[in-house]
Amino acid sequence: MSTCHNIWRAICVSELTPRHGGLYGGPTVPDPASTYFLEMHTNATSLASQYIASPPLEEDRDQKLENLKKIKWARFDYMTEWETCARWMITRPPWLVFVSNKGEDVRFLGTRSISPEGKKLFSFMAYKNWESLTVWKPVPFL
Repeated sequence: MSTCHNIWRAICVSELTPRHGGLYGGPTVPDPASTYFLEMHTNATSLASQYIASPPLEEDRDQKLENLKKIKWARFDYMTEWETCARWMITRPPWLVFVSNKGEDVRFLGTRSISPEGKKLFSFMAYKNWESLTVWKPVPFL
């Protein structure tokens, strides 16, 4: 049995959040939480790229480098990718999503569990802390 060692780390954000009118024509405003977490995602991606390009001399450098090379960074918009959000039961962005094992294992990390700092997300990924999150099992519909 072959295993895929790539880990997809995605962020679900909402560029605009409906206000008082819902999805049906109400005014929209920028979602502040999504803005902060999108900036964190961008900073962590940049840190990972820099680390891979020129790794510093550290004790655990080889392990961190190996972990970071397996990560694929992505983002998707809550409003345009509503089918994926509905399948994963994401009702309010932003969420950090970790997909591994050829899409079989999906893990989620909410915004209350990590502060929106690129260095924290970089460390979270470099040391494989995401593996401690519970694997999500979808609820079967009756």
